[in-house]
Amino acid sequence: MTTISYPTVDLAQTRFALSPLGHLVHGVHDSACSRDSSLRRAWWHTARRNVPAAAYDLITRINADPSTSPAFLAPPLAGYGYTEPSFDTELQALEAASPDLNGTVDALRKLYDACLADDWTQISRQLHADLGVRAATLLAQGPAAALAGLHDGLAWKDGQLIIPGPDTLEFDATGGLVAMPCAFGQARLHPILTPGQIPILTYSITPTPIRPASMLRDTLSSLIGPGRARSLRELAKSPASTSQLAHRLNVSVPAASMSATALRDSGLIQSIRDGKKVIHHLTPAATALLAANPAPATR
Repeated sequence: MTTISYPTVDLAQTRFALSPLGHLVHGVHDSACSRDSSLRRAWWHTARRNVPAAAYDLITRINADPSTSPAFLAPPLAGYGYTEPSFDTELQALEAASPDLNGTVDALRKLYDACLADDWTQISRQLHADLGVRAATLLAQGPAAALAGLHDGLAWKDGQLIIPGPDTLEFDATGGLVAMPCAFGQARLHPILTPGQIPILTYSITPTPIRPASMLRDTLSSLIGPGRARSLRELAKSPASTSQLAHRLNVSVPAASMSATALRDSGLIQSIRDGKKVIHHLTPAATALLAANPAPATR
């Protein structure tokens, strides 16, 4: 286990922060913690296909030690007034602190843009939900209870913070501690202890699955226009006349007629007379188009 000297004055300075850089590094680091995370496995299964060639060497360096992430890529702004820095802000701070990492910073940016940028909004939302729970505990029960709730076995006692896990040297946490939630871990704690720096304690949350970015975009609307997309999806539920379609979409009959005409001219519907009515039916091409472009998932 790890023991941190953490008197009451420092306990009172406990704070929480988010880090897109920390998530990127944890996500590509093939540690036991990452491998056990179902969310990370699902994310990496897709993201690894998008890794740019410029980041191959960086990933090799990150994975040089499977048991720990490289210290030089620790979130650089944790504890310095930034609770949720942008990825670019973190890279600027990293580069300012270590100018010799210029090539590494470029590789990190390309890796983030290719693999994590599209998913960060969803991940960040889950992290914020966790922070809401921690904040409520912090306000109602104090920082000791907020810390103890991060993981079984984590405890503050007699001016010391006891962190379960591998044995490390005792550490002085003068200035407080930054607790950082991670969606890519599985029931583990990762203390980042750098002499002269505010200690960081990364803890795992219980995440929900990430939906691919394509599921959050209405690709059908991009292809044929939003009005026609709505009409086509409505007709997929059941065939309809123009007036019935207008009623179901809550639009005017002329607007529904224009959509139906455009869809028919595109070979996506057939208009078949049924007595006094003309009923619009999907064609096989429309069925295939809808299957390839499902309605976007709710964020």
